[in-house]
Amino acid sequence: MEKIKANELRIGNFIFECATYEEFLDGTKTEITPQKIITITSILEDGVNAYAFYWNQYECIAYSSLIPIPLTEDWLLRFGSELGGNTKNYTTTEIGKIYSLGYINISIFDGSISVEVGVNDYFPVDIKYVHQLQNLYFALTGEELTIK
Repeated sequence: MEKIKANELRIGNFIFECATYEEFLDGTKTEITPQKIITITSILEDGVNAYAFYWNQYECIAYSSLIPIPLTEDWLLRFGSELGGNTKNYTTTEIGKIYSLGYINISIFDGSISVEVGVNDYFPVDIKYVHQLQNLYFALTGEELTIK
């Protein structure tokens, strides 16, 4: 899984904090804290301050412990995107779903997500993660993409 770079983050982004493990001499591991969703509250030189929903508390987290959240249909629904109907991939003739968030159209074909931006003409955008969609939405609208 890719690690997140500091310049990709904004206050309000949702990301995963890595699970932490305790490793024993015999090579076995025990999970101490599970992977959890956090929201960025401030960005620091060596990490972030974030609100951890799982623990219901604020904590400071190193960049090395941050993992992007893959963009899924579930996340699109959490953000209140509207299902615009079905769409057809003319290359594979596969039928998929299309969602919209303002100027952003998101197509889903068999779990694979493609994102396009525009009004009359649409341009493909390489978006794989929730924080990237949040950043794109903010850049286009000036508003935060929040969970509904």
